[in-house]
Amino acid sequence: MQIELGGIMKRVALLIVSAILILALPLAAQDDGRPSYAVDRGSILAGGSAGFVSVGGDARADERISIFTFNPAVLYFAIPNVGVGGQLMFKRESTEGDTKTFYGAGPTAAYFFGGEKSVVFPFLSMSFIYGKKTDEYTETVLRFTGGTTYMLARNVGMTGEIFYLIENFDMESSDVSVSGNTFGVAFGLSAFIF
Repeated sequence: MQIELGGIMKRVALLIVSAILILALPLAAQDDGRPSYAVDRGSILAGGSAGFVSVGGDARADERISIFTFNPAVLYFAIPNVGVGGQLMFKRESTEGDTKTFYGAGPTAAYFFGGEKSVVFPFLSMSFIYGKKTDEYTETVLRFTGGTTYMLARNVGMTGEIFYLIENFDMESSDVSVSGNTFGVAFGLSAFIF
């Protein structure tokens, strides 16, 4: 059952991103105007966030696990408030005796609330990331995010977000598959080109 979970996660994520792209294309062709605000049609967001999670206690055999994440992303707003693009993910997990590093990439989609006069843009996003952890595992991650972007200037925003990761690990040397989840907070900056 666990081996099938990774395949199902991949299919669901690709289906959602494909549906957003298909719905966005006809709407994108309706307006010739230049974007007039950060999340208007035709704008590009280039940004990233960094987060930290620390867990421990008896359930973890008294080992404290520290997790650092860094997620740069680029989004194109095909229609106002809807951005689609790609995201990279760097994740480093450390315990007292071991460190594992994950690198991955994949599609991402986001919906931003707000309009032309807004200074604050709350958002929801979802990413599907596939990559490799150290030399032992391949990993698929569904990353759900809710947060807000506060505009510091016309083209620059500061971001705060809460993220939830659903992770599936596959060992390359066997048919073993393990899943887990992580919840955390991240902060970052975003530059909007419009």
